[in-house]
Amino acid sequence: MKNAMLLVLMLALGCACALPQQEKSKADDPSLVKPVLIEKVAPKYPEDARAEKVSGEVVIEAYVGADGKVLEAKAINNPDPRLAKAALEAFKQWKYKPATVKGKPVKAKMTVTVNFALK
Repeated sequence: MKNAMLLVLMLALGCACALPQQEKSKADDPSLVKPVLIEKVAPKYPEDARAEKVSGEVVIEAYVGADGKVLEAKAINNPDPRLAKAALEAFKQWKYKPATVKGKPVKAKMTVTVNFALK
């Protein structure tokens, strides 16, 4: 019994020791400067969504390239697909001063929220 428990303990410790250590991401780098928005295109509120009084926030996850252009973008949370489509169409036209690490422009992942509010 003692040997079985010792074997289980050794296996558990061995498994824990075998797990790879996580590498630091660029986001943890203190020299990282996040992208800065320099040109914004306002989304067009879809008329049918406005008529139906649909409103809310569209959360977009995106990558901005080392040239400051939006490379990829997807809505990860939205109240309505029409608002998500409008937000993405506008967001893909935004321009950024790129993120930098140690002064060098780099591709960066970011999250943006676009709000659609009825007036």
